Amino acid sequence: MPPPALPEAVLWACRRLRAAGHEVAVVGGAVRDAQLKRTLVDWDLATSAPHEALLELFYDTPHFVIQANTVTLLLAGTRLEITPFKGKTRSLESDLAHRDFTVNAMAVDPFSGRFTDPFGGAVDLGKRLLRAVPPAEDRFREDPVRLLRAIRLAGELRFSIASGTLPSLVSEAWRIDSAAKERIREELLKILLLRRPSSSLILLRKTGLLGRIIPELLEAYRMPQRPPHLYTVLKHVFESVDRVPPSPLLRVAALFHDIGKPATRRKVEGIWRFHGHAALGARMTREILRRLRFSSAFAERAAHLVEHHMLDCETPWSDPAIRRLIRRIGPEAVPDLLSLRRADLLAHGGGSEQRVAALDRLEQRIHELMRQPLPLRPKDLAVDGHTVMRLLGIGPGPAVGRVLNHLLTAVSEDPSLNREDILQNIIRGLPEKE
Repeated sequence: MPPPALPEAVLWACRRLRAAGHEVAVVGGAVRDAQLKRTLVDWDLATSAPHEALLELFYDTPHFVIQANTVTLLLAGTRLEITPFKGKTRSLESDLAHRDFTVNAMAVDPFSGRFTDPFGGAVDLGKRLLRAVPPAEDRFREDPVRLLRAIRLAGELRFSIASGTLPSLVSEAWRIDSAAKERIREELLKILLLRRPSSSLILLRKTGLLGRIIPELLEAYRMPQRPPHLYTVLKHVFESVDRVPPSPLLRVAALFHDIGKPATRRKVEGIWRFHGHAALGARMTREILRRLRFSSAFAERAAHLVEHHMLDCETPWSDPAIRRLIRRIGPEAVPDLLSLRRADLLAHGGGSEQRVAALDRLEQRIHELMRQPLPLRPKDLAVDGHTVMRLLGIGPGPAVGRVLNHLLTAVSEDPSLNREDILQNIIRGLPEKE
């Protein structure tokens, strides 16, 4: 089997290790992806050098340690992870025996090109099969995040999970509870950014992993909805994730946009309704994302989209109403909200053509109005708080903010009012209680 073409930076690191008397081999994803003719991004080396020796050997190279024994080098734009051999014998053979999947347990000597494949990874590549290095339970016990990685890699490579490995994902799913939330978050994001995440999300549910990570989502499983929805709540959610552009924010917002439905589900006149699910969903989104160690800023942005995702695109919108919408949502969030709403409509399962067309028309009008000057915040007004205090004879305080918000509402209705003389006249005409 032909070895991967090694970048000069990788060869340089291998030569330095070999010159110091250490064994070294290219392992992991680079070997796998070379056989699949995929673009090689990250490189992994396994070596007989202990961790302390690695630090001494590469003292003059930009590096950082991401795990207890791994040293990561940044060389000429190449990211290279070097890890001491694992296992009791600290050899290449024992190292490969402790790798996660057979397709990642292949190695190539960087100098001779000798190929080592003790677990049949090349055969599994040919079969497009993801199989844990046996025994599977031991591999997942060593690192529970491998449970998620199995599903992510299967989706990324479009492989099937081997029949001998799949039951272990189910029986060992409980181990994910002990994994660091930050690592769970990163694997979840990688799953959500796959070309078609729904297949992997379904597998997360079937293995029990979704219920360990986000049990709130499972409450929507097999929960029917009224027309025009053809899908259950959870299937609709997964279909929505497929249909938004592959950005972390949009994929996460799509995953959570209906998470408030189970708790708000009520039958009204024989029809299931979910009044208030968007507001509740926003609160739940904040809580869950913070639990998974997403940043507060990211959680707020996702919750904001969830809260406003029920954008009514069929009721006629006046220009002032659209300006108020832009002000309420924030111009920076408008494109994402429109993308989320479009995915939401398309994921109904059919019969949404008219509503999508209405959303397209609304989007066009929003963009037209956003190209015009539109005061969105008090600082955008032609007057400021000092003007308000001078004209009304009041000091600093909440009353000033109330007046400025009153002016913002007025100019949202008619932007031509945003002139100093006009706004001063409005201020003078306000009742004293303002």
